[in-house]
Amino acid sequence: MEALFGSIVISGLLMGFFGGPHCIAMCGGVCNFFINQSKSKFFLFQLGRLLGYGLLGFVAALTLNSIYEFFQYSLYLRPIRIFFHLSIIIWGGYLIIYLQQPPVFKTFSVNSSRLLNTLKFHNINPFILGILWSLMPCALLYTALIMATMASSAAQGFFIMIAFGVGTLFALISLSFIWIIFKNKAKSYEGICIRFAGIILVTCSIWGMLMTLKLDKNLFC
Repeated sequence: MEALFGSIVISGLLMGFFGGPHCIAMCGGVCNFFINQSKSKFFLFQLGRLLGYGLLGFVAALTLNSIYEFFQYSLYLRPIRIFFHLSIIIWGGYLIIYLQQPPVFKTFSVNSSRLLNTLKFHNINPFILGILWSLMPCALLYTALIMATMASSAAQGFFIMIAFGVGTLFALISLSFIWIIFKNKAKSYEGICIRFAGIILVTCSIWGMLMTLKLDKNLFC
C-alpha cells in the first residue's frame, strides 16, 4: 500500500507540473491580479490554495474510507461497495479514453468559475480566496481529487493533493517564456498524466472489488 501511495503522490505531482498551461489559463488571471498588488498577497493566495487542496484531499479520503469501512462490516451493503467500484472503473475509463471529466460537471464548472472570479475584486483576503479557489471546477483538480480518494487514510489524501498543488506552482510562479516555448509539449504530457490517473483509478477499483469478493465469496448468494 505504501508503494501505491507513493505512485499516486508522484502521479499527482506530475499531473500538476505538466498541466502548467491549463493552470495558467484557470488561475493565471487571479495570480496576476495579486502579484501586481504585492508579492506577499500573491504568496498568501498560493499558500491558501495549497491548504485548500490539502483539505479537499483530507475530506475526500476520510469520507471514502469511512464509507469503505461501513460497507466492509455490513454484509448486506457490500453489493453497494461493488457498484461503487464499478462506477469508479467507468469514470477512470472515461478519463483514459477522452482525457477529460464527464460532461455532468460542465454546468457546475461554469457557475462556480463565475462566482470565484468575481470574489477577487471585493477586497477578500488572498489567503481565504486561495482556500476558496481550491473549489474552482477543473478537470485536472477533479482527477487528482479522485486519486486522493484511493488513499488508505485522510492524511495520505491530504499529501496527495498537496503534491498536486506543488506541481502547479512552477507554472503559476514563473508565468514565463519557458511555458510559452514548451506549451504544446506540456499539453501532450497533460493528457498522458490524465490517462495515467485514469489507469490508477481503474486498477485500484478492480483491486478493491476483487478484495471485497474474496472477503465474502457468498456475497450474491
